[in-house]
Amino acid sequence: MARPRKRDFSVSLFPFLSILACVLGVLTLMITSVVLTQIDDESVDQAKQDVLDKKVEQIQAIENDIKLEKKWIEPIRKEVLEARKINILVTQVKELKSKAGPTIKSDAEIRKEMAALQAKNRDLKKKIDSMKIQMPKVAKDLEQRSNPFGYATVTVQRSNSALGEMVNPIFIECAKEGLVVYNDKGAVEFKIPTGSITKDPKIKKLVQQTVRSPQMRIWRSKAGTKMMASFSKRYPGFVELREQDGKIRKFNPNLLTLKCQQALAEIDKATKAGKKPPQGHYVIFLVRPDGIASWTTARNFCWNLNCKNGKVPIASSGPINLKAFLN
Repeated sequence: MARPRKRDFSVSLFPFLSILACVLGVLTLMITSVVLTQIDDESVDQAKQDVLDKKVEQIQAIENDIKLEKKWIEPIRKEVLEARKINILVTQVKELKSKAGPTIKSDAEIRKEMAALQAKNRDLKKKIDSMKIQMPKVAKDLEQRSNPFGYATVTVQRSNSALGEMVNPIFIECAKEGLVVYNDKGAVEFKIPTGSITKDPKIKKLVQQTVRSPQMRIWRSKAGTKMMASFSKRYPGFVELREQDGKIRKFNPNLLTLKCQQALAEIDKATKAGKKPPQGHYVIFLVRPDGIASWTTARNFCWNLNCKNGKVPIASSGPINLKAFLN
């Protein structure tokens, strides 16, 4: 007979392990809560500060390392830049040499080029000197164009009176630079700086001659001739005139122009009345706007020599035309 099998009795520990796990979990939570309740805020803050301090120390250490690396790298960087510049210059020199080719010139070629440059320099200097000479004229032309009335030609004419028709004045222009003395043709005779007026022998001689012949006039005939002379005496049928050299000339008054006959009558009338006839020979100053100083000096100079003088203001800075007066 077969033996009856024995029953297997085994105990399962799974439920016990589950209970044990739950107990361990509860204990862990209890321990954690107890620990957390024992930790205060100051400890937490201190822990945070310690962490921050460590981070700051790490950052400072990194910054120090960066500074050291910069100090070490900077000289190298400069050397690299200099090397690049040198390489660029070398490249440029090579390019110039390749383009220029052989540039060595002989002494003769150099001397020839120098001579050509010197010739150009001389020509340029001549042009500059010519421009310097022309500049004042160009500036004056521009000023005249901008102010045409201020540079218009001034024409001096005689008066319509009989005596005015016969006067023979000495015209002297008074400008900033000094005096300009005109001759009996209306051209410039000579010039005198303002500072030399009282010392110049030419102006003194001219004024003295004028003083010695105050009645010297221009006598015109109907035939168109004219003569410089002073009235001497009138006789029935003729008149005596004294020329500048002292010679006596006799004329028929009817041969003179009408205005000369009228002037002769006025002179004869004044002479018979014992009066001095109006002077026919004296100085007339043509005074520019900037010539007051030279005119004052010249006027006083004439007064000191008892020379009669008059003044005609000239508003323009243009040329003076005396031909209409003297012809």
